[in-house]
Amino acid sequence: MNREKALRFGRRMAFAALAMLAGACGVNEVPSWDSETSAYAEFSSGPELVYSFAGSPAEVTEAAVEIPLTLHLDPAARDRAIWLELAEGPANEATKFDFPTEVALLRGKTSAIVHLTLYRTPNLAAEADALTLRIIDSPTVRAGIPELRTCRVVVTDRFVQPDWWGDEYDDYYNPVGPCNDVKLRLWFETFGNFDDPRHGGRAWTGADAVIALSLINKASMEKYGKPFHELQPTDEPLNN
Repeated sequence: MNREKALRFGRRMAFAALAMLAGACGVNEVPSWDSETSAYAEFSSGPELVYSFAGSPAEVTEAAVEIPLTLHLDPAARDRAIWLELAEGPANEATKFDFPTEVALLRGKTSAIVHLTLYRTPNLAAEADALTLRIIDSPTVRAGIPELRTCRVVVTDRFVQPDWWGDEYDDYYNPVGPCNDVKLRLWFETFGNFDDPRHGGRAWTGADAVIALSLINKASMEKYGKPFHELQPTDEPLNN
């Protein structure tokens, strides 16, 4: 067999092999995209949230925390179930909590809520604790990407420093001073929340920020006899 005949023979053999392969793989065997079986769920609250009992009346012994879940892809054409597990428990065995291991995702919906119950145990007044929930595959909903399939919940009975307190602008001008428990408690007593009076801005020169500083300094002078930014963790009220 000369070289030209050999090439023609090789091409015929290749085409025959491809035809046999195509015949072996029918159209029905090619997997198709199915949003019903490919849907996945993630925590839409972010990888961590913090809950504090501080500021709540003494008779409050538990709290219901809602953690949102999001279903990606099409709304469910039937009821589905999102499964959860405890990925990491609290460091202190005295910390108590309850959560469902199955969350219903109703037909036509793309979101659901995890109802987590946290209990106000005495250890939380001394030190914060945490637990981590994780979404796992269920028969009807898959777990999302690793970064969003878990949610760490920090629980404490002490005030938590808000994100806006101690930002980069404070290196230049800090009218509230370093954060501590005494300041946090007085701030909450004065305003009832930890909203940023700058409304996300950097300077403390806006009308609301100036009013907030005036009110908090007045409260500090009345209760502790010194400006707010000078308060120390060991300061006691004047009339204590």
